[in-house]
Amino acid sequence: MYHFSRAFKLFTMIQNKGTTYKELIEFLYGETPPTNHDFLARINPSVVTETIKSNAYDEKVCYEENPNPNATIGFLIEYPFHYYIYKNIYPHLPESEFIVDAIWIRRNVKNWEELIEGFTKFLNVEKVRFRIFHTGLDADEFFKNYQILVSNTNKPILDLPCNQKKKKVRVMYGHSKDLWNFGPWSRVFDLALVYGPYSHKYVRNYTHSVVVGNARFDGWFSGEVDKGIPADLKKRLDPHKKTILYLPTHGNLCSLEFITVAMPELLANYNFIIKPHQLTLYADPERLDKFRQFIIDDPNSERIIWVDDYSDLVGLLAASDVIISDNSGAIFDAVLLDKPIVLIDTLTDQFFEKEMWNIEKRGKDVWDIPLSYPGSIEQQIKHDKQMQVGENVRDAQELSDAIAHALSGIEREAGRRKRIKDLIFSYRDGSSGRRSASAIRSLVKSESREKTFLALQAEMEVSRNTIFLKEMIADLQRVARSYFRVSPLYEERDGLNLVQFSIIVPTFNNCESLEDTLNSLVRQRDIERRSFEIIVVNDGSHDATTEVARKFIRDHPQQKILYLKYPQNKGAGFARNTGILRARGDYIAFTDDDCIVPLDWLVNFQKDFEENPEVVGVGGWHQWHKTANAKKLSIVGKYLAWQVSPMEKLPNKSFRWAETNICGNTSNVCYRKSVLKEVGGFSHYYPAATVEDTELAIRIHKAKFQLLYLPRMVMHKKKYSLHGFVKNNLLRGLANHITSKIHPDYNYLFNISGWNGLFILCRNLIHIFSSKFGAAPLRFPERFLFAGISILMNFCLVIGKYSTAMAVLKKKTQPH
Repeated sequence: MYHFSRAFKLFTMIQNKGTTYKELIEFLYGETPPTNHDFLARINPSVVTETIKSNAYDEKVCYEENPNPNATIGFLIEYPFHYYIYKNIYPHLPESEFIVDAIWIRRNVKNWEELIEGFTKFLNVEKVRFRIFHTGLDADEFFKNYQILVSNTNKPILDLPCNQKKKKVRVMYGHSKDLWNFGPWSRVFDLALVYGPYSHKYVRNYTHSVVVGNARFDGWFSGEVDKGIPADLKKRLDPHKKTILYLPTHGNLCSLEFITVAMPELLANYNFIIKPHQLTLYADPERLDKFRQFIIDDPNSERIIWVDDYSDLVGLLAASDVIISDNSGAIFDAVLLDKPIVLIDTLTDQFFEKEMWNIEKRGKDVWDIPLSYPGSIEQQIKHDKQMQVGENVRDAQELSDAIAHALSGIEREAGRRKRIKDLIFSYRDGSSGRRSASAIRSLVKSESREKTFLALQAEMEVSRNTIFLKEMIADLQRVARSYFRVSPLYEERDGLNLVQFSIIVPTFNNCESLEDTLNSLVRQRDIERRSFEIIVVNDGSHDATTEVARKFIRDHPQQKILYLKYPQNKGAGFARNTGILRARGDYIAFTDDDCIVPLDWLVNFQKDFEENPEVVGVGGWHQWHKTANAKKLSIVGKYLAWQVSPMEKLPNKSFRWAETNICGNTSNVCYRKSVLKEVGGFSHYYPAATVEDTELAIRIHKAKFQLLYLPRMVMHKKKYSLHGFVKNNLLRGLANHITSKIHPDYNYLFNISGWNGLFILCRNLIHIFSSKFGAAPLRFPERFLFAGISILMNFCLVIGKYSTAMAVLKKKTQPH
């Protein structure tokens, strides 16, 4: 009698339009649903009883800091080259340490993890004190003890609120590119340490400038550095040949493409060392790849000695007989050490007047911007006969003759070289590091100086333009916010987490198909293996799923795989939420245990988010894939494919989800993890894997986030039988009813009862018989079969909300 009365009450609750979502869930499941739909907060991690991880799963960026607990001065560095700028200053400041800007590295270097690991090992070998600053650290806490920050340029770290009032020192890192080198950005520094009279003349326009010389060459002038060829390099050089050191600059001033034509002759006659600019190495590596590809057929190409950023330029200059450069500051380093120079001179008036003003982005924070002008010192030494210090080359075919001429006649430029050295480099005495340290230390106790007139002018102009831009951006954001949330536009991936994508696969009693799904995931191409992880969540299976997963993990030790199992079936929504809580990626992709994803599945998601930064989710659909048990698509399968076929054709980023955007099917979708956490994940109250993904997508849209549908398919290995169709729609009946209670404004789509149900049925029948709906016109017999299936489906949906609810209630009241 008790069970009958509860069943009757359930029936009346479903019939009663006034029954609320809260009342229905409390009666069915005996718990109050979260008012904010935060189902992730309801997950108890202890429910997982078995965890299996692959060998690669715990792989992470490894580094060991060597901090100075008493540091009050910080040298900001991003690349090994920057270390050498301060190498001879640091020993004179025991109260200092290096600060590796891992945020910059993470944002702008493709193989950022390799650089961080290699860089920190290098610094430890050098036995210097250093710390790593990265996303996730409290900037206020990290920088609180520093009184002075030392940098070679104006860096984002200097603009942090916690660093606004700290004293800042600029240390010059090279000559050339005067338009940039002596720009108004120097005004942010309290002190600039410059090489000599030339730089002092310009930098003092914007800040207090002190001439200290070039500390990088202290060892050379003091005699502490062996001026012979470094031993490791000497082994690679042919002693019977002269050695060329090629030092190209970066961006649109670089000469890599120019020199390729001359490479065969140069490689045949000389030892050839290339040290690319650090920005080319880290922000434009494809350019180096093209250079290598161009000369790959030359039998001597393997003899090129490639030198990375960890090598000290002083040792390379010592090993070289002649220097080739273009517009690099290394030109003047060679002048300083009296090395013969060949200058590549390819920049035309057209370049300075137009081409260099075509600003291009090469990284998140790296741009090709105007850096030089005809009056810049590296241009003057090419065109002013009173300043020429080497051979000029405009045609690559002339390089060999120019090199021979430079090697035989350095004495010809002796007078001009001396004038250039006196103009650019003061204090060639091996004490520039000590002199620099003294100037930095004196800044601690000195009063802040008044800004120069030009610095104030620049500040005023920047402030004026900034206010204008801020107002314009605020107006645009106001308009955008009326349509969608703009926060994803500003979501950055700057942490040291290797994992970009987490793929979650819930599974229940489907071990036969699971292995094919996993195989398709590990075969993803054009994306680094270490950048994604696979999370398999066993939702209480009783088959051989665990054995399949264990074998798969054993067979793929280099792939990040996590297997989670709990004993009792709780539904696909619960399984996905369990995976979300363990996911380490910034993007979470979902597929099912009976799907095969294409080889470019992940890389396409990656491109989609890059090209559509405002979206929080990207999804496609699925199409049938034949199996051993189902080699032909059944009429039921054809009907289901026909239902979504009009929406399969075109990409869609509509603001109204239900009518026009089908993104959200969890066989083929990827979300930002941040949005899943914000909206609370998947509902646990759906009786099977049906409609819960739709309900989540509605919540995402109601939160004013943008979703993107793209017509890309995954293969769905499923046998579409009439029995399965009926069963699924009975389950969907309750799922639709729950959805209509959560979202009454979507009642017209999910309430199949009464007049609304009749309207939906009639609309489907009109679509079937009009042949104006679907990817292809239906044949005459199919129209009647589809009409019958449509009527059956609506009947099951109506009956299902009662029968499935009764089954849930019965299961709840049964003793465990």
